[in-house]
Amino acid sequence: MPTGPTSVAFTLEPAPELGTVAGQTVEVAFGNACTGTADFDTKGYWHNRNGLSELTQADIDHANGLAPYSQPSSYFDDGDEPFDGLFSNGEPVSASLGNSGELIAPSGSPKAEVSQFLVDANAGGDPREQLAQQLLAFLFNTLHRLDDPAAAIELPAGGFISAAQLVSDAIAIWESGTAAEQVEMKTLLDGFNNNDAVPFIHFNPCAVVYP
Repeated sequence: MPTGPTSVAFTLEPAPELGTVAGQTVEVAFGNACTGTADFDTKGYWHNRNGLSELTQADIDHANGLAPYSQPSSYFDDGDEPFDGLFSNGEPVSASLGNSGELIAPSGSPKAEVSQFLVDANAGGDPREQLAQQLLAFLFNTLHRLDDPAAAIELPAGGFISAAQLVSDAIAIWESGTAAEQVEMKTLLDGFNNNDAVPFIHFNPCAVVYP
């Protein structure tokens, strides 16, 4: 995708005394960005066995360092943040089970707590929990579906934003935004998480193939 002019104009000046044209140096600078599409996944995917199998402890540690997950919240009943597999009193969280009762993650494991959180019922209607759930899924998508979390993704209305910047914006809204802003950000992240072809600009240089 070009990021600047794709052509340049210049004039050849005649030099009759030399029987040719005068030498001329023309600087031409072309810019481009390598684009791709990323298959993001829903919070339900990251809750289940397939999604959890992709997660590493480093992913969970990264999430635990962010404001929505670094301290226990008032809305998570089946566990409490950070995701370490334990309640703050040291009791293990229960095992995470699938729709048919199959074991997804064992009791007392960080993955069980992540799984429980992603599908925690929002009975109190706190928009911060819905935002935190979608943000966690979005965070895992940026870590596993982009070539770098700093890659730029295309917004629904057009234009690109760094995925890392969008995470920072979502955290700021989770911390001090209005309920309406929290719902709006939750909806935006949900849209990304449900999109299997998110347009993005690679953060790292792509291989260039010339004709």
